[in-house]
Amino acid sequence: MKKLITLTFAFMLSVSVAAAQSNTATSSSTGDYNTSTIEQDGSSNTAEVTQNGNSNEASISQGIQGITSNNDEATVNQVGDNNSADLNSRDGWGGSSNAVIYNVDQQGDNNSVRARAFNAPAEGTIHQAGSYNSADLTQANSQRATAILTQAGEGNSADIDQMSGAHDAHLEANFAGDYNSMDVTQNSTWQKFILDVSGSSNTITGTQGEHDADQFTAISGDNNSLDFYQAKSSDAGISVAGDNNTISLMQNGEGNSVFATNPWDKDGIVVNGSYNAVDVTQNSNNNTAVVNISGAGNSSTIIQ
Repeated sequence: MKKLITLTFAFMLSVSVAAAQSNTATSSSTGDYNTSTIEQDGSSNTAEVTQNGNSNEASISQGIQGITSNNDEATVNQVGDNNSADLNSRDGWGGSSNAVIYNVDQQGDNNSVRARAFNAPAEGTIHQAGSYNSADLTQANSQRATAILTQAGEGNSADIDQMSGAHDAHLEANFAGDYNSMDVTQNSTWQKFILDVSGSSNTITGTQGEHDADQFTAISGDNNSLDFYQAKSSDAGISVAGDNNTISLMQNGEGNSVFATNPWDKDGIVVNGSYNAVDVTQNSNNNTAVVNISGAGNSSTIIQ
């Protein structure tokens, strides 16, 4: 059974598709203060919302009634300011081998994204271009989950959690601009975090709370701050180019290293610039740390 719903409107729309499979819902609006809501249960569903204007709201929920929901895809495209996107997906039975996919693209200022994916492997992509935007992403009980976040502009913020059984999860983030902030929590095993920062006065905090995690960071710019915690048997590689940057890394447990720096092909923490500060703390045994600095007025502290 297949249903196709296509809607174009200028004020408010709500669509609900229940307990079925292979549904498609498409919503498009032009103007301000519009609201679009799509709800789908079952498997192999597709939902897409496109909004052009300001102060619009988009909401997509898949698998909300607890019925088996997998192999679903949700997409939100918004152009304008003060828009919001809210996406929720859930595999009703858990343990599904099929991914749920969601994509969000926002162009403008003061926009927000909130995305939640539970149980099934999730593939999330969020792109925000503009200033003072925010992204709030959670992937839970979602093995092999992947998330890609790109923010370009000033004053943007991101809060990302891959947690509660999100083993072997992968997160890739890119900041381009100034005065941005990000907080990352990964608390399952075999997780990876890759970060690329280009700009100044950005702040990144992160926690990898279980064993065998990797984080690779490249920072280009001035007055940036990275504060990161890793549990045992984890690797870190950090590259810094610029001045007055602060790097703080704590690795707690045995067998951690600051040298396995793929994909940057550098040795440990590498700093090129002036008046940068690097602080590495490794607790317990069999840890390795390498710090290479080039420039004036820099400081490096390693505690093992």
